[in-house]
Amino acid sequence: MAATSFPGRIIIDHIPKTGGQALSTWLVERLGTGCVSPDLMGGHRELIETYGGHHSIISGHLHFFEGETFDPRYQYITCLREPVERVLSWLYFVLYDAMPTENAKPIKAAAEAFLRSEGKECPTDLVYGYSNYYVYHYSLIGDQSIYSKTKKSIYQEINLQSALSALNKYDVVGIYEDFSVFTAEVANLIGLEAPKKIRKVNVSTPRPPVETISKALRDRILELNQDDIRLYETVVEQKRQRKVVAPVPKSFFRWLHRGQKNRKMPVVQDEAEPNSRVHWVKYEPEETVLTAAFGSLSVPSPPSRLAPSEYMTVRVNITNEGFQNWRNGPCFPLRAGYRWLLPSGEIYQEQGVRTLLPATLISPGATMTIDMTVVAPPEPGSYTLVLTVYQDHFASLEQRGLTPAIIQVMVAKPDPV
Repeated sequence: MAATSFPGRIIIDHIPKTGGQALSTWLVERLGTGCVSPDLMGGHRELIETYGGHHSIISGHLHFFEGETFDPRYQYITCLREPVERVLSWLYFVLYDAMPTENAKPIKAAAEAFLRSEGKECPTDLVYGYSNYYVYHYSLIGDQSIYSKTKKSIYQEINLQSALSALNKYDVVGIYEDFSVFTAEVANLIGLEAPKKIRKVNVSTPRPPVETISKALRDRILELNQDDIRLYETVVEQKRQRKVVAPVPKSFFRWLHRGQKNRKMPVVQDEAEPNSRVHWVKYEPEETVLTAAFGSLSVPSPPSRLAPSEYMTVRVNITNEGFQNWRNGPCFPLRAGYRWLLPSGEIYQEQGVRTLLPATLISPGATMTIDMTVVAPPEPGSYTLVLTVYQDHFASLEQRGLTPAIIQVMVAKPDPV
């Protein structure tokens, strides 16, 4: 048996509240964080460009532009859930379980308004969450895709058929209500033993069963999801009528023919049978791209007044309040940095001096204290100093959950002696 690299790729297109995080958690347990990304959110192409070089399996809430096609280097997985169940679970998750960030506030308010009014209030912030999300999402995929917001029946039928056509391009389409079958299909695609049971993740704890909600709310969700219900029922019927053929992993040599570069992830392959199945092994990297950087910065003694262009050392506490280790290595180093804002909130200076974090690891719950170098703006005035952390090659960790330290500073010439 000879060791080689497996250049295959898989994308899990995770529709919210269809068990995607439970699937990803199982895969991480079997294959490691080096193979499987955490649950991400972003554009289809953007996630491939950002994480394709770090993870063999990319899992997340994907967004497609109309007419966007699948990447031929990847195999694609998705899962459907009974639409009324999915919408209700999603609404309660947004309202009670989603992180209470500033960006989430309007979405939480919209979910609360929808539930309180039994669906009479339909805020636009939420529209694709509670109304025909499946058809909207899948109908954007493919060079022949079309999506129309028009409610005329002919356009609704076109949207539905476009979504069904896109679903036929996926290598695995699972049904949430038959999750064990879905996970067995995924396991077969990857070359793993099917799990006997997968633990639930991100459960909407206070969600009532569909049969206990008011008739008015249930009827309203049904009314808003007629297209999704038709799509779901069609897919379920298609899977019932045909004996599902187990998906076949793309072969090693097919990938080489496509010119995909090999990754340094060891697998075992039989030299005597070069086209035989490739076996995955668990891979844990020494460092990785932070995708869930929940934490905060605090300044015990914040500066209140600086001279123009003055250099100052500011002591900062950085706390990891999340669940992911913050690894600080040569590939993706972590650096403390800052930006200056004008009273209007407009950015005066985007990037100041950056200070490399001294520790190689900040574990969940740990706090690191560093001395940052800060240079004041050259022009006198009132400013806001925002202290944060950056990961090289990527943006500020604020986009991944970090709360920066914010200080009001007056920049003025020293008083005459």
